[in-house]
Amino acid sequence: MLNPMPAQMVNRPSEVERRVLCLRYSECLEVCLSEGWPGFSCSECQDFEFESPDDPDHWAEQGRNSGWLLISAGYLPKWLAERVRNRNESKDYFFDSNK
Repeated sequence: MLNPMPAQMVNRPSEVERRVLCLRYSECLEVCLSEGWPGFSCSECQDFEFESPDDPDHWAEQGRNSGWLLISAGYLPKWLAERVRNRNESKDYFFDSNK
C-alpha cells in the first residue's frame, strides 16, 4: 500500500527520508504532485521494493522524469539558464535558413 507522507520543503535532500530506488517511488511522487505537497517522506512506508537496475529503458525514463520535475519546480540547470538568458544575444542555438 502506498503511503507517502507530506513533508515540508527542505534545504538539503538529506533532511527527509526518501527511498528513490523503490519500485513505487514514481507513484508516490505523483501522489505528492497531485496533492500539491511541497515534498514527501518515505519514513513510514511499509511497501518498499528495491528497483532492479538491469532495465536501461526504465532508468532513462526515470532520468527524463526527474529532469522535468526539477524544471517544473523552478530549477534550471546553470547551462540551460545561461542559454535562455543569452538567447537574444546570439543565434548559435537556432537554425538560420539564410546561411
